[in-house]
Amino acid sequence: MLGIPTVLFALIAAGPTAGIVTAAVFAVYTQIENHVLNPVVMSKTVRINPLLIFIAVLAGASLGSLIGGIFGGFVAALLAIPTAGALQVLLKEVWQATAPDQPQQSPAPAAEPATRGSRPRNASGSAAVS
Repeated sequence: MLGIPTVLFALIAAGPTAGIVTAAVFAVYTQIENHVLNPVVMSKTVRINPLLIFIAVLAGASLGSLIGGIFGGFVAALLAIPTAGALQVLLKEVWQATAPDQPQQSPAPAAEPATRGSRPRNASGSAAVS
């Protein structure tokens, strides 16, 4: 939609070749943004696999267009990512709740960080003298 004024300007100012090239560039840009960039950004935001986001948007748009036409497809595509995120959280919680109990591993004790210029300590905790 935002490319239409630019394409019209190129068409009027520089001729049909510039208008066609501008339209092609905007078409390629839009496809890359919608099919590559958006799923990657959303996957980092919602912490879902980009492929799952892509499938969720496609499924949401298809189901929404069946129910409510073009507008329904648009709304369903917008709601697909939060719905996929919520389903992922619910499925993860159900999976963990129904999984057999596994022994909890205690984390290893953290070593005390050495500071600059500090002397090694002996068993009683006082600084060792050399």
